[in-house]
Amino acid sequence: MKTKLLLIMIVPFAFLSTLSAQITQTRADSIVMERMSSETQTHTIFAKDGVQTEMTITTANDEIFELDYPCWVYYVYFTEVTNDNFLIINVNNGNLLEIRTESNAEPENLAVWRIVEEESEINYPIIIQFTEYSLEGTLCRWRNLAFYGNPSWHNNDEITELIIINSNAELARYIFCLRDFPEIDFSKYTLLLTNGMTRNRPIRTINVIFYKSAANEYNLNITIRYGGSRAYGEWVIPILVPKIADEATVRVNYQQSQLVGYVANELIIRLREGVDAYEFATSHQGIYPKRVLAPSLNTWLFGTDGTEDLDVLINRLSQDDRVTHVQRNHTF
Repeated sequence: MKTKLLLIMIVPFAFLSTLSAQITQTRADSIVMERMSSETQTHTIFAKDGVQTEMTITTANDEIFELDYPCWVYYVYFTEVTNDNFLIINVNNGNLLEIRTESNAEPENLAVWRIVEEESEINYPIIIQFTEYSLEGTLCRWRNLAFYGNPSWHNNDEITELIIINSNAELARYIFCLRDFPEIDFSKYTLLLTNGMTRNRPIRTINVIFYKSAANEYNLNITIRYGGSRAYGEWVIPILVPKIADEATVRVNYQQSQLVGYVANELIIRLREGVDAYEFATSHQGIYPKRVLAPSLNTWLFGTDGTEDLDVLINRLSQDDRVTHVQRNHTF
């Protein structure tokens, strides 16, 4: 018994709708190629030769769909994901109808279909557009990330973790919500959840690039600007990208970019409550208090005599139990 083809989406595209002449197969090929030119998934395009009228397409799974107008028919096979596409070009006006299937929908007798574009013709690398995913404004927060309750972080200068999420069930492992769990359409998207911790507290993300380097291979380049302080800081970068396979390889290339603007021979030091800044300075050679910056937080601007490298000095001062935070006096 044959069943109707289960579809995710039917997407109409308008091409050449003002032309009165019928669309040739050569022109139909170019319309399809234009549509697929931005596709980042490895694919092969097949065409059924000849104008099809009142056509019934039967897949290898005995699913069917019917067309009742003259058209050119194309089938797109994706190597890395399970869903496929059918592209239908209206012969009379060039309009394109795209049918995205939920699972593999290879038509019968595909061997007699003409190959329009093979996967080997794709030129890498391909820059892939993405959408930033944020929990801001929701009653949700991230959980179960690598740096939560993991004492091994303190034995490393920096560690980066990448989680590839392809279902709402997987997403629920990493998000806790008081209400309104934010579901994602994982038939179209994959969530790349990158997180980590560094000894140099991050200030902000300054660059994220996601690109495909080969079939089923991707690269995620992340640059984070930090302030040079010795305090630990964690970061989370979640992005939504077009659907990628569970078995895809995603390499994370993480680098830090330190702020270069700071006042020479000055440090900002936060002391524990009750610690006297002048008495503290007498126990450390080469520093002296200049002025208090935040009295309620016991935070001071200190000068240095320039005889010791600032990074070495910061490291030395941060080991004093009376210090809760020390950093350069950055300029922005």
